Amino acid sequence: MMEQKTMSKAMKHFQPDQTLIDAAQEVLARQVVWEAVKQITDEYESEILLNDIVLLDSLDNPGERITHPDQVYLCDDSVLFHQYDMLCRAQRNRLGLKVANPEFHPALAADHALRKAQTTLLSQMSGLLGIGDLSGLIGRQRQRALELALELLVPYINKQVSEARMQTLACEAGLDSPALRDKVKQLTL
Repeated sequence: MMEQKTMSKAMKHFQPDQTLIDAAQEVLARQVVWEAVKQITDEYESEILLNDIVLLDSLDNPGERITHPDQVYLCDDSVLFHQYDMLCRAQRNRLGLKVANPEFHPALAADHALRKAQTTLLSQMSGLLGIGDLSGLIGRQRQRALELALELLVPYINKQVSEARMQTLACEAGLDSPALRDKVKQLTL
């Protein structure tokens, strides 16, 4: 309750500049793109693990089949892992997902861009508030600072400008490729 009163009081006197609004808009747009790319990569990587290659867990549950991309690090067979990686890259290319470097994973690249945008937002909020550098926060503190920053800034974001930025980022990630158009419509970009 006290936090809500403090927030309401802060909102009355809060006047962000355009740079701060743009930083918040960038975080929101990159969040949507990351979620879309992550869902797409998880789907095709899971299909590859279920239908095209058998990777076995060598750490947590030795001998058990790995069925989700988040568990691939548990495999220590470098030959099979390389085959899996090549199948994933081929599917990424067939779908038209774009990365700056062919060695990059689309979801990890999108996540990295999102985290950079979040760090920029927190750093700019620090300057506005005249407090220590918020961009160095980690874990729950970082997440809470981001939530509060976005709560303050979302009312100032222009919806059309935000949607245009989201579409630009989606195109840069390859989400506009013919192979993904129907999928992206389902993800409500």
